Amino acid sequence: MINSDLFFTPAGQFDGSALHRFCPDGIFLPASLTHQIAMLSRITDLPVLIQGETGSGKNMLVKKIADLRRQHEKKVTLISLNCASLNSDVAEASLFGSRKGAYTGSYENVHGAVAEADGGILFLDEIHCLDLSTQRKLLRLLDDGVYTRVGESSDRKSTFQLIMATNRDLLKAVQSGEFILDLYMRIQGIELYVPPLRERTSDFSVLLALYFASHQLTPTRTDFESLLELTSPLYWPGNVRQLYRALDVMRFRATSQEDFCFTPHFEVTQLMDRAIDAQNHEIDNERQSKPLAKLVSDLVCEVGNPINLPHLMEKIESTIISYTMSCNDSIHDVMGHLSLSRGKLDFKRRKYNLMASE
Repeated sequence: MINSDLFFTPAGQFDGSALHRFCPDGIFLPASLTHQIAMLSRITDLPVLIQGETGSGKNMLVKKIADLRRQHEKKVTLISLNCASLNSDVAEASLFGSRKGAYTGSYENVHGAVAEADGGILFLDEIHCLDLSTQRKLLRLLDDGVYTRVGESSDRKSTFQLIMATNRDLLKAVQSGEFILDLYMRIQGIELYVPPLRERTSDFSVLLALYFASHQLTPTRTDFESLLELTSPLYWPGNVRQLYRALDVMRFRATSQEDFCFTPHFEVTQLMDRAIDAQNHEIDNERQSKPLAKLVSDLVCEVGNPINLPHLMEKIESTIISYTMSCNDSIHDVMGHLSLSRGKLDFKRRKYNLMASE
């Protein structure tokens, strides 16, 4: 852990000048990413995929890459687009642009993020939220270097560095049909992972010092170290964003009472409750997903490779019916659990040779 003494004078006064050593531009990222970012700022012809939990600092990572590029390029435009906020009806227009009158409510020409990012960086946050149609057009752009505006037929070109971010497992999104496999394969290669805050306990002193310095606050050394001891063991499901929001609340409570001893105003109970809930949710999800994953895996192995999908679906259906019958004494209970009429249930039982099980 970075020694908090670095941020205090021998007399015990807070001195944020030491922050220049760790983050001269005010952006502090995990040490594991420093070298990779420096390399990426000079490699502009390959797409970059950033993965990490919500609030872990993916946006700051992109800003850092842009800042480093500006050190050896005259002008680097950074265009950011949050795909989660796009309505599927206008996603293509927001990304690729549109001609006036191309769709209802289109009253003027729209350049689109791709055109605006020409010569710079296009950052697509929450890339997994793009609808499939827009994903196909993005794949074409990555493959051929061309795109078309909505309502036009002529091709356009734009040269930019594409950076994408997601908090989802894209492979699972591919398996569920929410993400195109070809696009997933196309953006693989340069991948960055931003670790969650709970794996960065050594960074807490810098993050706290950054917060106090950015708000022109001067905690005492004792107060700072108490807050450090209080915050670093917490789970922080919302990561750095949640940490800073909690510090905002602490700051408001302290300053509203004209009290500049901050730690007593930090509300830890609610955060701990949320942390416990988050951990329990993860455990519950893991418990629920493992039996299903094992069932599907076993069935696939039994059916063989290549997979005969109709045979596999019949195997799943017969297994579910057989299992439900074994758990219920009454055929009426089985009908209720499976939401099947007696006629449909008997048909399926005859089909799968389960009539003798009654």
